Amino acid sequence: MPSSVVVATDYTCYPFLREAALDYYIVPHPDVARKCMERGIPREKLLALGIPVSGRFSALPDQTTAKRMLGLPDVPLYLVMGGSMGAGRLRTFTRRLLPRIGDGLMVVVCGRNDALRESLERQFAGRENVRILGFTEDVPVFMAACDCLYTKPGGLTSTETLVSGAPVVHTKPIPGCESDNFRFFAENGLSVPAKRIRRQIALGIELAQDPEKRRRMRVNQSACARPQAASSILELVGQNVGRGAC
Repeated sequence: MPSSVVVATDYTCYPFLREAALDYYIVPHPDVARKCMERGIPREKLLALGIPVSGRFSALPDQTTAKRMLGLPDVPLYLVMGGSMGAGRLRTFTRRLLPRIGDGLMVVVCGRNDALRESLERQFAGRENVRILGFTEDVPVFMAACDCLYTKPGGLTSTETLVSGAPVVHTKPIPGCESDNFRFFAENGLSVPAKRIRRQIALGIELAQDPEKRRRMRVNQSACARPQAASSILELVGQNVGRGAC
């Protein structure tokens, strides 16, 4: 029979995963594998290879170089991301964050949400310490450059922060898998979590101003990251193809 493989892209055991009766279950971390075993998935079918992300997130310049590459001043950088479609209460959040950043710079990535981008451009017109972006291919470099990243706990974006070593404040999750991601990252010291805007802003300012907190977070991130996840998964699939499986 051909091999069948699922790659989980969240830090949780999905409902009904066991019922799929697959040959391999690729999960992001041994703790997730243990949860899957508790749900009845056999140990030998679970591989904690990680979540695949672009190799650009593990081949990054240092922070000073990253800022220079992006044409940004060497000041504290607060990066705000709302997901690929610019989801979340970005208007309210950015308005309330701006007075707190002092001589820093806020960069807001709206993704493909053009209406939101245009609205924020109008709202912050003339503000030299605010940059509003739409979709950008430079997310890895922005992560390398930032002193604090605000983002919701989606599985892929969170993994990109894990691999890149970006200092993260996780904002309120969408109930479901994001709630489990939120909890996993908090429990392992991979982000600082908060569900209310006031607390999110305070934690981010604190993180940006404390190099030691950022260092400790990067140490934790490095211990959990699987930057070679994509190549490991391809190798696994290639071995099975070599045996005649598809």
